[in-house]
Amino acid sequence: MKLSLCFFLLPSFAFAQNRNAMPQLQTPVPFAAYDFLNRKAIYSHSDMQEEGSFLFPQQASVATIKLKNGRLYTNLKAMVNLLDNELLFQDSLGQNYSAVVPIDFVEFNAADNDTTKTVFKTGFPATDGFTENTFYEVLSEGSLTLLKAYKVSYVDRTSIQSSVPIRRYDTKEMLYVYDKQNGIRKISKNKKEILETLTGKTQEVSVYVSSHKTNFKSEKDLAGLFIYYNQLLSSGSH
Repeated sequence: MKLSLCFFLLPSFAFAQNRNAMPQLQTPVPFAAYDFLNRKAIYSHSDMQEEGSFLFPQQASVATIKLKNGRLYTNLKAMVNLLDNELLFQDSLGQNYSAVVPIDFVEFNAADNDTTKTVFKTGFPATDGFTENTFYEVLSEGSLTLLKAYKVSYVDRTSIQSSVPIRRYDTKEMLYVYDKQNGIRKISKNKKEILETLTGKTQEVSVYVSSHKTNFKSEKDLAGLFIYYNQLLSSGSH
């Protein structure tokens, strides 16, 4: 995977719906209605061989993007640079550009044979080396939001078989929960820890876990559990 050297200028956006329950927004602003602003160069790694990836998804995918100023764009091909924590997108010629204005969220359309959209959102409190500008993947959003953070590192090495340097990327994934009262905190895929996090609805949650045979190592199952828990909170179920 290689990024070309190019320049960017940014516009505005309109959003659909979060991975689970993002709010509906106003009519999207057509991308063609805006000129690019705020140029930023993207360094080309054409001088090295790369193993692994620091992009999500690995190839630009159709997305909806919302800026911090409320403007939205739809039907842009975009990627999240998890190494440098920035949003990249492509123009009609396939050139990659880097956004240099604050991003609220980016929502990637569902892949083939999948109905789940993937949302990356910023604006959460700083923690563990992450900042308010860090892109978190939103697994479930509600009174208690389930997030996934990515931390990418790399190691450069040389090979006697080639004069081209080799850069290997490694990605570490971590889960966090966020609520307005307690802020953000890291959690593990541990049944006891997660159940202790879902306070106030012990009986209902236990029934759900039993009936759905929840796998606490599965992010899909955990997202479903958090969706259910947030529904209980919003409905005032006892």
